[in-house]
Amino acid sequence: VDYAGSGVVHMVGGVCALFGAMAVGPRLDERGVARFAEGVREHDFAPHGPALSILGAMCLAFSWLGFNAGSSLAIVGQEDIITSVVLTTVLSSASAMLFGCAVLLLMAREVNTLDLINCLLAGLVGITAGCSVVEPWASCVIGIISALIYILASAGLRRVHCDDPLDASALHGAC
Repeated sequence: VDYAGSGVVHMVGGVCALFGAMAVGPRLDERGVARFAEGVREHDFAPHGPALSILGAMCLAFSWLGFNAGSSLAIVGQEDIITSVVLTTVLSSASAMLFGCAVLLLMAREVNTLDLINCLLAGLVGITAGCSVVEPWASCVIGIISALIYILASAGLRRVHCDDPLDASALHGAC
């Protein structure tokens, strides 16, 4: 079951983001030196507006709930699954963000706001396809696996020097 076509939508978005990041190349710092060049600090490329990023993530998560629940209305005679869809969507995103926070703390001893937001979104991406048929406990497992996949994909992209500023390719293409 691919609820609301999420597999196609996210894979196309992830692949396009990857090819876009590869075509544009790494960002440059104020001296014109590429992100992955020798001697460039990773801190110079950190997100600048965490408050606006958090606000945007809240808008996305709320809209995602509306989209998933609203898609239930398109299935004639299945309007009663809306509560299950909302529950699995919230559980997956929350467990992804909490697990992602724990893993990032263990790996780097610090948590980046953008990474937490992307872990939340990874949980949403991971659950969307099956949100109408998954049990609540399984949605937590899906969220945890989605966060882990996002973290590994993001680290892998950095390792091969692919500069995707929003990690959209790791988030949508891998999860």
